[in-house]
Amino acid sequence: MASSSRAAIVKSVRWGLIGGAVSVYLAVVGIVQRFQSRDVIVGVIGIGRAVLAIVALAFGYLAARGQPHTPGEPESPRPESAATLVAGAVAGAVTGAVLGLFVLAASAVELRSVLVSVTEPLLDTLSFGQAATLGALLLTLLGAALGAVGAATHLLQRRVRAPLFAGVVGVLIFSLFSPLIRQVLFSLFVPTDLFYEGDGLTIAGTVIVFVAVAAMSMLWKSKGDAPRRRVESMAPQQRKLATFVVLAAVVGVLLYLPQILGIFLSEVLGTIGLFVLMGIGLNIVVGYAGLLDLGYVAFFAIGAYATGILTAPEGVGSLELSFWVAMPIVVAFSTICGVLIGAPVLRLRGDYLAIVTLGFGEIARIFVISNWAAPVTGGAQGILSIPDPTLGGFAFDDSQTIYYPILIACLIAAFISARLADSRVGRAWNAMREDESVAEAMGISIIRYKLLAFGMGAAIGSFGGQFFAAKIGSIFPASFNILVSIQVLSLIVLGGMGSIRGVIVGAAVLVGLPELLREFAEFRLLFYGAILVAIMLLRPQGLLPSERRKRELAVEGEEEEEQYEMRAGGEAGAPAVAGGAGDR
Repeated sequence: MASSSRAAIVKSVRWGLIGGAVSVYLAVVGIVQRFQSRDVIVGVIGIGRAVLAIVALAFGYLAARGQPHTPGEPESPRPESAATLVAGAVAGAVTGAVLGLFVLAASAVELRSVLVSVTEPLLDTLSFGQAATLGALLLTLLGAALGAVGAATHLLQRRVRAPLFAGVVGVLIFSLFSPLIRQVLFSLFVPTDLFYEGDGLTIAGTVIVFVAVAAMSMLWKSKGDAPRRRVESMAPQQRKLATFVVLAAVVGVLLYLPQILGIFLSEVLGTIGLFVLMGIGLNIVVGYAGLLDLGYVAFFAIGAYATGILTAPEGVGSLELSFWVAMPIVVAFSTICGVLIGAPVLRLRGDYLAIVTLGFGEIARIFVISNWAAPVTGGAQGILSIPDPTLGGFAFDDSQTIYYPILIACLIAAFISARLADSRVGRAWNAMREDESVAEAMGISIIRYKLLAFGMGAAIGSFGGQFFAAKIGSIFPASFNILVSIQVLSLIVLGGMGSIRGVIVGAAVLVGLPELLREFAEFRLLFYGAILVAIMLLRPQGLLPSERRKRELAVEGEEEEEQYEMRAGGEAGAPAVAGGAGDR
């Protein structure tokens, strides 16, 4: 029993040390002080301190998870209250103590010359305006209390714990995205003074948001499966009708969004739409066909520059074509380029293919700024004065109007991609992705379907480039660097490979959220990395993977588990066999 308690304490201290390191890191990189300028609840707590509180809560929860039990005794279905609370309190206290030691060290030694974010306002925030010694003590005590609260959630039933967690997350979202939510509430004629004061929530608004989100979570937990079961029990024709009605409702909401959100948020939606277009195109190449392409920005650039050359007054020969006349020309040209780029890499796969396509992406960027191509592409100065798309005398000349053709393009690309996934071509791509040799032995033309994947991906990616050129009105080489390819690939991985819904969610998370939080733009890459690491650890299949991909990963996981058990059984049995041979 003593060894079990000792193991629990060691585990809690370990989690606490990790939590303390995370807290110190958030402080020294400037996140705590930068976010403290915004309030969660006005006059009560800022976002910076709320982030540190979440760290203590989270590591208290982790420390209390899976408490060790006495060997030989069955593990109880519910943890013991005292042991759980002690484990969380110890982890939280260690987390706070580590942060307190940092406050003491920073107060005694000048760290500003090395760590520029360690300023007097930061230390004042961490120590609650008190002396360093008292602040460190307060951090330890508050950490212990928060760790115990985090651990106490293990003692609650799941149907209670989930709504509480949802309510807290809802309050944080309403405070962090207050400009967006205030605009939506104002457009819906809902009084914002009840919810917000300045940039933070009022106490009344906090209570309303927490209760409303928790109630919706509880309702979803109890009734969420009923619509799905009802749809599954429908006849095929009724199911198709229900799907059509839902899609029509979603499209109707999307069409009305610019009127609710205003100019800035419509601009954000347009940017998300561009990345959704590129994500759908790259998803065909990577998610369907399994061809790792790191130079996808080349097709984005081809679509943008071809549109600029054909429509801008300063283009070659001053063609000044209409945007809609230029569109099929650009798509055809991009498709040809995709096939030409795909032809030399037909026999490559995996890392080798990724490196070669990365080279193609860099070649495209260097080509447009070269002196040889400057008379056509404008060189480093780019192409200016790209005209706005017009239709019947109506000009799509601002963020609220250009949103609609981008939305239509996204819907068309999603429809084409979905039809391809369920077609004979999609099945051939899936077989090729799993094993090219087996697919070729089954009669699938690897060369044909690889070129088709590159061509289709390039065509859809060029749509994004066309609307980017029309939306911005000018294009420059700096807009087409390798980070664009990485960003598009990241949103596919985050959302779930092979899933159109995953592409949309990934674009909203990796493109939309940073745009909405531009005041914290200096931490964008840090958030990117943290989100991707968390997703790969907690949900490697992505947020909304396709059903086929989900089944494949489940089978792979079962096979790995069986192999691990076989190896473990073999290793455990080897000494016994050796010993038996010696006895004989």
